[in-house]
Amino acid sequence: MKHSKYFLWFLLLALAQFARGQNPQLAKKYFDDADFDKAIYEYKLLVNKFPYRDAYVMALVKSYQALKKYDEANKLIKQQHPKRKPQLYVFLGYNYQLQKDSLNAKKYYKKAIDLVAKKPQFVYSVGNAFQNFYLLDEALEVYKTAIKQTGKSNYYMQVAQIYAEKGDLDKMIESYLTLSEVNGYEAQIKYYLTKFITQDPENKVNEILKNRLVERISQSPETKWYRLLHWLYIQQKEYKKAFFQLKSLYRKNEAEISEIYHLAQTANYNKKQEESRVIYRFVIDQASDQDITYQELSKLALLKMDMSKILSSEAKQALKQTFEKYRAEDWSLRNKISLDLLYADFVAFHQKNPTEALKILADLEKMPMSKTNKAAVLLKKADVLLYNSKFSQALILYTQVQLDFPNNEIGHDASYKIAQASFFQGDIDWAHSQLKVVKSVASDFIANDAIDLDLIIINNKEEGDTLQLGLKKFAKAKFEIFRKNPQKALLILDSIAQNFKGQLIYDDALWTRAQIFEQTKKYTSAIQDYEAILANKTEELYKDDALFRMAEIFRLYLNDEAKAKKLYKKIIIDYPASFWFVDARTYYRKLRGDNIE
Repeated sequence: MKHSKYFLWFLLLALAQFARGQNPQLAKKYFDDADFDKAIYEYKLLVNKFPYRDAYVMALVKSYQALKKYDEANKLIKQQHPKRKPQLYVFLGYNYQLQKDSLNAKKYYKKAIDLVAKKPQFVYSVGNAFQNFYLLDEALEVYKTAIKQTGKSNYYMQVAQIYAEKGDLDKMIESYLTLSEVNGYEAQIKYYLTKFITQDPENKVNEILKNRLVERISQSPETKWYRLLHWLYIQQKEYKKAFFQLKSLYRKNEAEISEIYHLAQTANYNKKQEESRVIYRFVIDQASDQDITYQELSKLALLKMDMSKILSSEAKQALKQTFEKYRAEDWSLRNKISLDLLYADFVAFHQKNPTEALKILADLEKMPMSKTNKAAVLLKKADVLLYNSKFSQALILYTQVQLDFPNNEIGHDASYKIAQASFFQGDIDWAHSQLKVVKSVASDFIANDAIDLDLIIINNKEEGDTLQLGLKKFAKAKFEIFRKNPQKALLILDSIAQNFKGQLIYDDALWTRAQIFEQTKKYTSAIQDYEAILANKTEELYKDDALFRMAEIFRLYLNDEAKAKKLYKKIIIDYPASFWFVDARTYYRKLRGDNIE
């Protein structure tokens, strides 16, 4: 009995040792820790058990090489039958290269490449082996050999990636375009190119790609080249140029009106409103009966853009006439509901008639519609109630939508509106807790609004104003802006500017006041507030924005190109990471007289 216990103990120990010796994670850990003696022991067991696993063979070879045991590495490689696995010739050649024996190294590299020429099915294993040892010229030769032997252009994907590793960006681009020329692969090519191109049109890869595409269009104006150039301009946020490419395709019946509409949406989302207006108008003018939905959506988008501003009496009258015209048209049901919701908003906030707005919404509620549309009506009703300072009633409706649509964009919108209403009431801590949730789950459009509002709360809370007096005053100003009462908002912001100078809320107030001045065309007052932001040493958050807005005012409205140019230059020099950097540089060069495409 005693002997059988010992036997069992030894058997378990042997099995444990055997299992431990076949643990690839343990082998890798030893290798990564540069404990190569232990790594060799572990990888030997793995190679004996799994002789066809190249990864284990390669790791064992590298472990031998790390300890300069080149003979053992040679012996191991030759035992693996290189003729059947030509990538082993690469291992062998590299082993000689480490010994400064370039003659034998080149001999075995050539053997590997020659075998690919005879049997192209080995191309990936041999190519990868060369790349693993960073033998990029040899790897290129492998794939080019395979292309020559088989005529398969899909190997240009690997060729392009190797050129990228070599830093030869021109040949990388040319290889990707050659691949696209023959096989398409548009999605894959865009995916890899996004690792190299940036928003900056003067980035080297952007310039190379643009020039190569323009060359191809001039030689062979195929749709794919226009589409790639259109895509590049979108990455660069040059929506006017992207529109030009897409419009050319549309005229040739090679693009849909839906694509043009979505380009307008992208431009609008990225704060390029003038470009987006032009594109929306094109959709409205060009849409056929089959594309009526996109025509209606474009009309709605333009209405929303107009209503986001502080409107003059003349602008309100013009907008009222536009609403009357659109509401008399035969719209699709879904977009008709959206139009009426927008009209209710216009009546309440711009015409200051919330009672009439609620009647419009009550009529809407009688119509047959989806649950989502019913929720949209409730949200708008809550907005109108909030306009009337009926916070409790508004919050009840917002919460109802939030609970009914917890994982839906309209539910996230309701969550943001709950936080916003709480902020307006001065319940700062509750608003902050709600905004944290919204930021993590909402779509970009809603999340960005949540981030902007929460950033104001966080910055001012960190300053140590435990009573939050300035922040609560600012919340009242934001509530009046929400209600489209700019004059009341200005009075509150004036008070903050007078009484909270030196605090972070001071810059928030100046920025918000300047925005109102711009919208009401009081450009001199706006410039004074932007200059005050620049002079204030307590906050960096708005400085590049203030510089850009001032430059835009001088360029667009005050006809002072010299001052605009000076301000754009300051952004370029002092704020190279600014969101406005590319635009500032473009306008600066135009004002300087550079010949810009």
